[in-house]
Amino acid sequence: MNVNLMLCVNNRHGNHTGGVDFVSVETGNAGMVLEAEGDRVPCGYLVTVKGRSFISVGRVQVKCSGYQYHVGNIHWDSATVAVTDAVEILNYLASQHWIMLEADVRLWDKWGALTDQDLREVLA
Repeated sequence: MNVNLMLCVNNRHGNHTGGVDFVSVETGNAGMVLEAEGDRVPCGYLVTVKGRSFISVGRVQVKCSGYQYHVGNIHWDSATVAVTDAVEILNYLASQHWIMLEADVRLWDKWGALTDQDLREVLA
């Protein structure tokens, strides 16, 4: 199962800043299920090596099956990643003192220790 990881990585001119300030997890049918913010964490560009695409958020690098620029507005890009990879990124951000701004009630107490199953239950 994949999710859209929305990344606020662009400045007011639409140029990549090299960091991420906000993240949200979205799916087509469930809409936004979580939004978080914190101090800027490095976020790399989409990189493709031998036909496989990757993105990096802080120290976490994950496979990316799709990427769209300027989604919704000029500040946000969207990366399609596996639930497992989204959970790894979210737990990393929690370890960097990020906070959840909005989330499904089933996720609040699990921030920082999310599991694949936690996110899958909300997405079902």
